[in-house]
Amino acid sequence: MKAYLFDVDGVLTNLRNPDIIEPEMFDILMFFLKQGIPMGFITGRDMAWLRSELIKGFEDYTVEHKLDKKILDLLYIAGEFGSVTTEYTLSERNETINKNFAIPQELRKELVDHFQRFKKFLYVEEKQTIFSLRGNSDIGAEEFQKIKLEAVESFKKKLRNYPEIEVLSDRIAINIRNKKANKTSATDNFISWLKEKKISPEKFFVFGDSPTDLEMGLELQKQKLPFEFIYVGDEDEFNGMHHSFPVIITKAHCDEGTREYLQAHAE
Repeated sequence: MKAYLFDVDGVLTNLRNPDIIEPEMFDILMFFLKQGIPMGFITGRDMAWLRSELIKGFEDYTVEHKLDKKILDLLYIAGEFGSVTTEYTLSERNETINKNFAIPQELRKELVDHFQRFKKFLYVEEKQTIFSLRGNSDIGAEEFQKIKLEAVESFKKKLRNYPEIEVLSDRIAINIRNKKANKTSATDNFISWLKEKKISPEKFFVFGDSPTDLEMGLELQKQKLPFEFIYVGDEDEFNGMHHSFPVIITKAHCDEGTREYLQAHAE
């Protein structure tokens, strides 16, 4: 028995079309799901986007290919770094929100006010528990990276009196979140979810493209669970990352790298 654990942005998507999961990705994911292999997805994305791109993709596939919808019970989807989750029981979808991880409304208002100095370059992405900023469509990737550095430092200063809140960034977004809302705790929840279903994988396969994704591997390592970590991001960026476990780096990047690895290991 295997289990697969994926980041979403830059793993199931690519930098050309970051808001779209291509149909080909579902073909390969469903190949493994039909074998009874459980899958977890941990991302900073909001549940609305996950419903339209990831969840709908799986549900539509089962209908189009006339599959038993109970196959969806093998999916665990964690958005906003685990603060909002989707699970299936007898093919019925259930969503939950961990309100303990939600940014207080008063602070959210302060963050919106502070954001105004960056609104020429960034926009607020609507989420339920965290505060996220992304680059406007009219700025390039390089310009976004420069603005991102300035904005991250500015928001860190703003949050000096909130020790429970942190500011993190990746290639496409700046995320302000409760420190407990992270891929470490989300991975632990995925493992607990497997135990509840009485599933005991002999090995985990983890896919990531950025430093925060290493949290998933670190949690599996901490729990002494065997795994392979597959990195599909830019190798130059990875060279500066510290990691205490072996990492497989794919030749192709992003969703193409994910498909490259999965297709090579399809049985």
